[in-house]
Amino acid sequence: MKEEIKNILKVLEERGYEAFVVGGYPRDYYLGRKSEDYDICTNATPEQVQACFKEVVSTHYGCTKLVYHGIPVEITTYRKDIQYTGVRTPHIQFVSTLLEDLERRDFIMNTVCMDKEEHWIDQLGAKKDLDEKIIRSVANPFQKLQQDPFRILRAIRFATILDFEIEETLQEAITTCASFLEHLSFYRKKEELDKIFSSPNVEKGIRLLQKFHLGKVLACDFSHCQIIFDKEMIWAQVLNTNQYPFTREEQSKIKNIQYLMSFKEMTPFMLYQYGLEYGKLYYAWKNLPLSLLEQQYQALPIHHRQDIALSKEKLISLGYHPSQVYPLLEKSIVEGTVKNIEQDLLLFLQSYSNNPII
Repeated sequence: MKEEIKNILKVLEERGYEAFVVGGYPRDYYLGRKSEDYDICTNATPEQVQACFKEVVSTHYGCTKLVYHGIPVEITTYRKDIQYTGVRTPHIQFVSTLLEDLERRDFIMNTVCMDKEEHWIDQLGAKKDLDEKIIRSVANPFQKLQQDPFRILRAIRFATILDFEIEETLQEAITTCASFLEHLSFYRKKEELDKIFSSPNVEKGIRLLQKFHLGKVLACDFSHCQIIFDKEMIWAQVLNTNQYPFTREEQSKIKNIQYLMSFKEMTPFMLYQYGLEYGKLYYAWKNLPLSLLEQQYQALPIHHRQDIALSKEKLISLGYHPSQVYPLLEKSIVEGTVKNIEQDLLLFLQSYSNNPII
């Protein structure tokens, strides 16, 4: 545990409060995984936490956010959910004991805590579940998932990334409560699916998404997904909607992949246009050897526009518009219509001298 985090716990304890690191960091530390996921729980109220630290960024819903010596930390007051007015919108009540706070959390494995001396606090048997690699709900899983269906995707994400199994009753609850995912924004759905699709264990994640029949409610089709270790390649195969909030770069890559997937083979000019990155994805999708791709790429007469034997300055001096001429030259050279030799290219352009594109 970083000294800065220990210092936060120490400050709170010196003021007379309890304070523990809970959830992600203790869980990952116990499993021997690296983690920077520092969440602290305490019996200090948000106002009392603010009185302890000058580094407070914001306070919302009982959670005080700090940036302490450059480290983002969330300090949450012990609380319990006393009533849900809708999906994911509980009324909370601050409580005085750690146990009450842990009982409101999602999965047993996420209830393990550490104090500033790095001693374990395990009131609900989290270490046993971590040892057995099992994901169990803290309380009635049907109720937990109805209250917050986001936990459905979290369970699948943890099972994927940690290679854990989902306990049977929780599996039944996921199947029963799957329709509640409709209440989640596409932003939140994408947040979890991105983590699943980025995992080296993505095959397990896809299998679980299929097993629980989540395709329809997620606007995805997982039935014919080839397991390729590229997040956008997975999205390109499963996506059935335009409602997910992709970045411009993600959207462009997904669109390019889907375009290439519409062809039975990747032609030399397509390989030239899209390059090795897309070529590797296409060949993996087609189950073709990458050695064949490398051979075909090396066999291309040019790999970049700069390889063309006619410079921009030469074209301009001859009265041509490079932006209009280069696409024709690229396609013709790659497809073997003309050799990449200056004189041959000039003769080729002259044969098109009456063509409006030149």
